[in-house]
Amino acid sequence: MKHLLTIGDLTTEEINSILAAASEHALAGRLKLDRPGFTAGLVFLSSSLRTRAGFAEAAVRLGGTPIDLSEMRWDPNMSAAESFADTLRTVSGIVDVVVVRAPIDLTNKLVAEWAVAPVVCAGDRSHHPTQALIDVFAIEQLRGPLALQRVAICGDLTMRATRSLLEFFVRRPPAELILIAPESRREHGVELGEVLSLRTSFRTLDDLAGIDVLSMGGLAPKLGNDLLNDAARAPFILNASRFRSLPADATVLSPMPVIDEIAGDARSDQRVRMFEQSDLSVAIRMAVLDHVRRVR
Repeated sequence: MKHLLTIGDLTTEEINSILAAASEHALAGRLKLDRPGFTAGLVFLSSSLRTRAGFAEAAVRLGGTPIDLSEMRWDPNMSAAESFADTLRTVSGIVDVVVVRAPIDLTNKLVAEWAVAPVVCAGDRSHHPTQALIDVFAIEQLRGPLALQRVAICGDLTMRATRSLLEFFVRRPPAELILIAPESRREHGVELGEVLSLRTSFRTLDDLAGIDVLSMGGLAPKLGNDLLNDAARAPFILNASRFRSLPADATVLSPMPVIDEIAGDARSDQRVRMFEQSDLSVAIRMAVLDHVRRVR
């Protein structure tokens, strides 16, 4: 049984296969494919817009039926909500594939013990592998081969989406990687390896010269010891002034949602292509659902 919990669960051949299949799905657009139906259980216990809607649409385009499950079973007569393990076992015994977004760590041990259908991580506490696939797919569709791109990531490097993207880059490094983040949000915990480490440097958002792709990952204020006030976050907001050092043919992406990391005076710039990135995401999710259902 094939699960996708982290980027490490995919071989290089599988990554190439998913990206190639996504290209075919993107070309087909909204054309529904003629294939046997299936059910996809969308267990979304954390809030989501793009990921939830994207997987639902991906299932429909593949001829399947999404089944939404957005809360743990609980009522006032119960001492606690039904456990996540029981929820996973129940849902995976009913549907053909389970897509999970939850505020826990989807470990291989947990999934192997309780799931009886393929599981796709749609964002847990530490990983978001499908977002990394979407990011790279968007780069290659909008810009060209990743290996030729000078990519900058700005924001919180400890975020699950950013960590998964860095894990992908370890496997398939860009030509250059520039990281832009406050000191307190740099400990991403990803072992970059020799090749990517040699290609990685830190800059500020005021120096975007030579960059091909800028990914704005976001920088939440947080609370307590992790708090970043408005003054501390200001250097990491992309505004019209900072756009001046970015090459005219560069591409700005974001896993979204965009709150204030791209200022209002900058969002209309033609280099900002985050909605096109979002549009392309359905093709990746279709390819992922096909992949985990096919590999046994």
